[in-house]
Amino acid sequence: MYSNCPCRCPLGEPDPQTTNRLRHKILGTPTREEIKCMNSNYTEFKFPQIKAHPWHKLEALAHLLFDDLRDPNVSLPNGRTLHSLFNFTAQELAGAPDKLRQRLIPEHSRT
Repeated sequence: MYSNCPCRCPLGEPDPQTTNRLRHKILGTPTREEIKCMNSNYTEFKFPQIKAHPWHKLEALAHLLFDDLRDPNVSLPNGRTLHSLFNFTAQELAGAPDKLRQRLIPEHSRT
């Protein structure tokens, strides 16, 4: 989730410190395993230990922080369209209430 995290804001140039604080408040500090998946060469694990908000990861993605990515007209600064961000697997959506699915997956991306 972190390596492809929309908090990297492909649509603009946010303040990196603010972005990281928001990401950590929503998702918590990444585990060593998650860090290794993002960058296997990274060996220093000096991050503040922040507990994730007690919600399901899909609920975090439904946060208004990611609303711009649900806009059907969103594009990268170079004009290219974003890759599909909403093609969740059945396993990822298992147990998610309908209200969450509707918030998470914009109408233009539903099949």
